[in-house]
Amino acid sequence: MLRSATFAFFLVALVAAATQRADATMVIFRSDEELFDESSIIVQGVVWRRTALFAANGMPRTEYEIEAVECFKGCKKGQWIVAHAPGINFETEDGESAPVVGSPVLEPGDRVIAYLSRAQGGAYVPLSLGLSIYKLHYHPVLKRFIARRQVDNLTVINNDAPTRDENGEVAVTRDRFAGELTETLRAQATKRGRR
Repeated sequence: MLRSATFAFFLVALVAAATQRADATMVIFRSDEELFDESSIIVQGVVWRRTALFAANGMPRTEYEIEAVECFKGCKKGQWIVAHAPGINFETEDGESAPVVGSPVLEPGDRVIAYLSRAQGGAYVPLSLGLSIYKLHYHPVLKRFIARRQVDNLTVINNDAPTRDENGEVAVTRDRFAGELTETLRAQATKRGRR
């Protein structure tokens, strides 16, 4: 049974890789519950600073400093969290950039809900690139905050994904009402004894 499941996953990954758009990055689908369980930190916060880092190993990344407004797992309100995202998806003062397709693009002042995992060196990283970061936007007509994922350039794969679009790709909810997402996270935190 395990061999057939492994072989099926291999075939799905192979087909997905062969049909992947050139301008997309592949990530594995994770449900809300999986994102919650696999994250070290889940935070609603404000991005205060972003810095381009060019590491000695040649791997560019963007460092974000996020102030926690509300914590759902692994942090405390008011805590400053350092998160690294692959690539430099903005132009520095020197005119440099090193974009990585599918990596979250955040700016100082952005309000976010982020699912992060601990990386080597103490910083945190998005669990599934843009799939695990919601930017909060106020919708003036609805008079509510909308939580939007940056999934445009992601090819999401998973054999067990609940829904697929007309092209057979995993259907990912891009927009949600921020209040409903927050309430879901609060309920998950309470259920798991994190609150």
